[in-house]
Amino acid sequence: MNGIEENTPPAARQPKPATPARVKKAKAAPAPDAPHSALAAGKSGTLVARQVSMALNEWIAGVSPPQDPPFCRGAAFPDAEWSHFFRIFSVSTALAGTVVAGTFALPQLIGSVVPNAHSMKALVVFAFFAMFYSIYSRMFGIAITFRQSFFCFALVITPWFPFYILLKALGANLGVVWLLLMPGLWTYVFILVTRAIQIVSGARTVQVVLSLLLALVLAAVAFFSQVG
Repeated sequence: MNGIEENTPPAARQPKPATPARVKKAKAAPAPDAPHSALAAGKSGTLVARQVSMALNEWIAGVSPPQDPPFCRGAAFPDAEWSHFFRIFSVSTALAGTVVAGTFALPQLIGSVVPNAHSMKALVVFAFFAMFYSIYSRMFGIAITFRQSFFCFALVITPWFPFYILLKALGANLGVVWLLLMPGLWTYVFILVTRAIQIVSGARTVQVVLSLLLALVLAAVAFFSQVG
């Protein structure tokens, strides 16, 4: 009898019933908190607003006469200037799109890390002309590197694209006034580019003006010969 009782396996352990304390703990387990996602969305919106504000301020500075920074004697134009250029280009593209299509998509453009097709085309044009000018300008005694030449053209000309698009869109309505405004726009841009190159290179105004005029003539001849 005793042997049978000793060999009998113990009864399987039953789970303990949940105590009120355990039930309370289980109920208190945190669920995904909606305010956290709202806070993250708010921070993201604030970041975009700061980026847009910075880009607009840089664009406004871009349509002003060249100043330091970034234009100064022997300016190196570090890698940070690429971000500066693409932000200005984004604002200019957005404003030009507003004129043409009536849509404003600046936050989306600012958020794009990869340059779009239009910016790449602009880069090619600026790079080609800057390389040509950096070599050709030495004939006029102007010492300017390819990098300096590129940013002088890109940072000064790009902010004026929206104004050019606006005048082009209103051309038929402006009549004779258009004939005054469009040449006036490009004359002013020419003066700004001249000033930028003069500041960076330290050359005299006459040297820069003559070099740019001859460069434009050669570029126009090359363009129309290809079109023809």
